[in-house]
Amino acid sequence: MESLLRVCAVVVPALPESVSSLRRLVRREAKRWLLSGEAQDALQLVVSELAGNVVLHSGSPYVALLLRVEMGVLTVKIRDGGRWGGRSAVVKREDGDCCGRGLTLVGAVVSRFAVVRTPGGTEVVAELDLPATVVPARRQTEECLELTPA
Repeated sequence: MESLLRVCAVVVPALPESVSSLRRLVRREAKRWLLSGEAQDALQLVVSELAGNVVLHSGSPYVALLLRVEMGVLTVKIRDGGRWGGRSAVVKREDGDCCGRGLTLVGAVVSRFAVVRTPGGTEVVAELDLPATVVPARRQTEECLELTPA
């Protein structure tokens, strides 16, 4: 069975206003791709949290986003070119803390995710299994490519 391939890629400056721009982009693409309301909400949360982490913590000059739907799986990749410092990946938080739960939220709404740190930056890959109703039986490619100078 062939599947519908949908791809969207964008690179934006790592600025706070870029997070809301990415949120609008993924909302538009998710509607265009006919994703369920639940998948749209999950996608917006994942992109907001991951892009927000890049802006707040990485020191990267850019945020690169790749969305891909194929074979019933929505894949979100966020890449940066920053340095996250020597912090431990797991930090104990108290209930009263106002931040630090982003990756926990992401993990709660996706099927799988991984964080890969390299000397050149970090890439987070999150996958969300979609219902079979959004996987058409014919092959078609839709692409969205937007580049914003840093």
